[in-house]
Order: sequence, then structure tokens, then C-alpha cells
Amino acid sequence: MLNHIRQISYPINAQRYEYEYEVNSSPLGRNDFYKIWLIQSDTRLHFNDRSVYINKPAIFFSNPNVPYGYDILSEQQKGYYCVFKKEYLNILALKENAMGSPIFNADNVDIFFPEPKQLETIINIYNLLINELNTDFSFKEEVVKYYIYLLIYEGLKIQNNKALPSKNSVKRIAYQFLELLERQFPLQSPNQYLKLRMASDYASLLNIHVNSLNKAVKEITGKTTTQHISERILNEAKALLKYSGWNISDIAYALGFSYSNHFDTYFKKREGITPSEYRKINI
Repeated sequence: MLNHIRQISYPINAQRYEYEYEVNSSPLGRNDFYKIWLIQSDTRLHFNDRSVYINKPAIFFSNPNVPYGYDILSEQQKGYYCVFKKEYLNILALKENAMGSPIFNADNVDIFFPEPKQLETIINIYNLLINELNTDFSFKEEVVKYYIYLLIYEGLKIQNNKALPSKNSVKRIAYQFLELLERQFPLQSPNQYLKLRMASDYASLLNIHVNSLNKAVKEITGKTTTQHISERILNEAKALLKYSGWNISDIAYALGFSYSNHFDTYFKKREGITPSEYRKINI
């Protein structure tokens, strides 16, 4: 199925398909392109250590790094696909804009099941995309990219509406976050700086939506993700002010503050005194 798109010379292709097909399988394999595949017929997908049985419309996001395969389970096949090479879209920039979405994560692929209204929207976007590819419009490439982004963000909407994981998964998420937070400390030199400073940074690394992270951490610890991060940064700031000889501006930079006065405001709001006043008292 869809074997004719395994090698694409143009950086993007999109099609609607509907035909009878012999029931068969495709083994696990990698492709050199990203794919957004709307599946509207019985199929079983295999990727990583998962197998997902699809008996209702599903949208599947894959990338060149993760092999996947599928079993065709019905002769009547229909759906849509869009494939594009890495250079066509800046995937890393997309991840920033999408607040660390796991969609197109380098180590994973994912599949979502849209509700009827969402499915209608997705089909409409595919049709607009396919029509645009067949035009001679001078700015066709920019319009096509816009439609691809719309497909990706529709996936994000579905992901955002997914139910919170089981209790065990919630605990695992919360403890993984706390472990990642603690791993960043202590800061050993002014050249070392916090790479994970926002809840979205941790969510991206954990391959979950930031809302799921926030709910899990709050449920298990009673504090918000932001509270944990802020408290840990404050404790590190106090330790560096007390025990290191670093300039306050160096401490501010290492803790993720672009300007020293932002660090002053942050510290004073929580401790009632400025960093320099705290240092004088504790040295």
C-alpha cells in the first residue's frame, strides 16, 4: 500500500486514495521523508514496540528516524497522505512554535483518532492542499506549507484533548520531571547554564503535552510545575550567592535570566531583599 511514494524526488506530495487492495502486510522499514497519513479503513500499524489496530479514522505522523510497518485488513482502502522531505519544512522550528509537541519527535511516531468534526476539518485541509499542489500560483509553496502546518496543529489539538494517563503513568511523569529538574543542579561554573527552565521544556523532553505534565505534577506533589522550577532555581541562587565567588550577573545568566535586574526582581519578590543584600548577610 502506498508503495509508490517510497521514493519522492519533489520535496512534497499529497494525494487522496480510494481503491480495492489485496489484504497484505508491509514490514518495518524507514523512509527518507515525513508523512501525515489519514487512514480511513481497517489497518494495523506497527512502530517501536507498539501495534495499533485502526478500525476508525486515524491520523498518523511519522518521521525518517523511526521504522514502521502495517497490515492491510480490508480490501476497501481509502484515505489521504502527505509526504515531504526534511528540507521542505523546518521541523525544529516547528517544535519550538508548537511548544515542544511530540509530533514528529525524532524518537517516536504517533497516531490520533479525530472526532467527526475534527475529521471533517482534516479532510477539508487535505483537499485544499491537494488542489493547491495542482495550481501554477507563484506563491504555491508558501500556501502548501501553510496547509501542512494546519494538519500538524490539528494533530496537536487532538493530542491536547486526550485523557490524562493512568494513575501509574501520572506518577511516572511527575517523578521523571522531578528527576530531570534535579539533574540540572548544582551549577559548577558560570559557563554552565540551565537548559530547562520552563514547564514546556520538560514536557518536550518527556514527549508529552505541557498540560499533561502540569496536571500530573500537581496531582502527585500538590505543587505546580512552575512552583517546583521556581523554588529549585531560588535555592540554587541562594547557594551560589552564599558559597560561590561568582559575580551576581554571572549567577543571573547561569540561572537563565537575560538581564541582572530581572534576577534582582525575581529574587527580591521571593526573599524580600536583593541578591546583593542576601550575599552581604550570608558571607
